[in-house]
Amino acid sequence: DLHTHSKASDGDYSPAALMQLARENHVSVLALTDHDTVAGDEKAREAAREGGIIFIPGIELSANWGQTCIHVVGLNVDTENPLLKDACVRAARLRAERAEKIDARFKSLGIDHLLKDVKDIFPDVVNVSRAHFARALIRRAVVKNEQEAFDRFLGTQGPAYVPTGWPELSDAIALISQAGGVPVLAHPLRYRFASDLAGDALSAQNTSKKNIEGQMSLFQTASETMNTEAIGGKLPDVRPFPRDIQLAMEKEMLGVYLTDHPLKEYEERMARVSSITCDDIAHAEEDAHNGENTVLRDGMSCVISGMIAGKKTLITKSSKMMAFIDLEDLYGVCEVVVFPNVYERCASVCEADRVVAVKGTVNFKEDEAPKILADEILDIDEAVEKGFSERRTFRRGEAAVQTAPPANSAHSATTAMPVQTAVQGASATSGQPAGESDRQPAGMVKLRISANMNEEMTLQQIKVNLARHKGDYQVLIYLPSGKTLRTDSSLWIEPSPALRNQLIALLGQENVKM
Repeated sequence: DLHTHSKASDGDYSPAALMQLARENHVSVLALTDHDTVAGDEKAREAAREGGIIFIPGIELSANWGQTCIHVVGLNVDTENPLLKDACVRAARLRAERAEKIDARFKSLGIDHLLKDVKDIFPDVVNVSRAHFARALIRRAVVKNEQEAFDRFLGTQGPAYVPTGWPELSDAIALISQAGGVPVLAHPLRYRFASDLAGDALSAQNTSKKNIEGQMSLFQTASETMNTEAIGGKLPDVRPFPRDIQLAMEKEMLGVYLTDHPLKEYEERMARVSSITCDDIAHAEEDAHNGENTVLRDGMSCVISGMIAGKKTLITKSSKMMAFIDLEDLYGVCEVVVFPNVYERCASVCEADRVVAVKGTVNFKEDEAPKILADEILDIDEAVEKGFSERRTFRRGEAAVQTAPPANSAHSATTAMPVQTAVQGASATSGQPAGESDRQPAGMVKLRISANMNEEMTLQQIKVNLARHKGDYQVLIYLPSGKTLRTDSSLWIEPSPALRNQLIALLGQENVKM
C-alpha cells in the first residue's frame, strides 16, 4: 500500500497503529504519505521494523497547476532533507492560516468555534485539512457525512472554501526529486487534464449520483465525486513488462522490490550453501552495540550467498585491483571485501546482478558495520555443485551447526569427534532421538566456553551439571572454535537458581544466559 495517512494529517490511526493494522491485513510494504508533513515517519518506521513490514517514507504535497490544486505523492523521500523540511514548515504555516480563515467563514455563517472543535477531536494532527472541518461538522450534526460537508460548505464553490497559495506543480515535483524520492500523481482520475476527458468526467459525476448513499468508489474524493462507470476502453492494450525488467524498474524507482524478488528462484540453492544471512550480520551488529553476546564472532568462517547489487573497485598501492561488493539476499544487504589475491581469481563472477556464494570470514571493527572478507567467490550453481570445504548451518534463533565437513574431506574424521565423545547428547545436527521428533523445547539456555578453557573437559563438566536438572529447555553451547552445539532432548534442562550458580561458577557470569 503506497498511499496511506495517519493522524499526523487526516488519517484515523496513529503511525504505530497504522502499521499494526497493515500487519493484521498482511500488508508487506507500506508507505506513509501524510499531507505536507513527515512528522509521523519516524514512529511509523520503528513500528514497521518491529512488525516486519518494509517501510517506504513518503509525503503527499499540495501544489497548484493553473487553477487546479494537484496532490503529488513522493515515495522513498529522505525525510531529513533540509529542502523538504523547509517545505513542510511553509505548508504547516499555510494550512494554519487557512484553518483560521475557514473558521472565520464558518463564524460568519453562524457556526462558531469550529476550529476549536477540530483541535479537541484531533489532538495529534499536525496539519489541519478541510476533512477535519467536515468531521467536526458531522460531530455537531450539521451534516450527515463528509460529502455533504464539501457540497454545502467546503468544496471549491462552497461559502467556507478558502483558496491557498500552494507551490507550483513543477516546484513540488522538483522538491520530491531533490529529496531523493519518486513523484507520483495522487488519485489521477480526480483531475481533468485534457478536453477529451471532460465529457467522461462529467458523465462519471452524473452517474455517481445514482449511487446508494454511503457507498464510495475507489476514486472518489472529498471535493469531487468520481465514478469509473463511464470511463473505460481508452487505454491501449499493453502487454505486461517481462518479470526481470519489471523488478529492475521497481528497485530503481522505489528502492525495494514489490511484486516479487529476483532471488526467489534461487532461494533453495542459497539455503543449501549458506551458513549465515545478511539478517544474521545485522543482528550481530545490534547485539554487539547493546553489549550482548553474539553468535557471530570476529574471524569466524562463513558462507553467504546473494546477488551482487553493487561493486566498487580500487587500485591498491601495489597496482593491484580489489573490490567492495554490496551483496543482497532475501533479508538485506551486507558488504563483502575482496582483496587483490581473491579478486584476481574471482573477477569473472564479480559482476552486477550475478548470484554468487561467498566463502570468507566475518570481520568486526569498532564503529564500522560488520563485513565479510572473501576467500573465494563462486557462481551459485557452481557452489551448489562443487560445495565448499567447510560449512556451518547457523541460523539466528536456532543454533544447529554442521560441524563435520563433507565426507570426502581429508580432515572430516577429526572435526566433530572430540566433541561428540565428550558430550553424548550434545548434537551437531537437528535430529532428535527416536520417538521424540515432535517434541519442541519450551525455551533456550545459552552457554559459551571461553577460549582459555579446555574445551573437552569443560564440556564434560557441563554435561554433569545438565544431567542433574532434567526439563524442557534446550541448551546451546558456543565453542571456542566458533562451532555451536545444541543438546538433544536427553540433556534438556529445567532452569533454576541452583543450576545457574553452578554454570556461572564453571563458565563465568558473562557466558551464561538463562
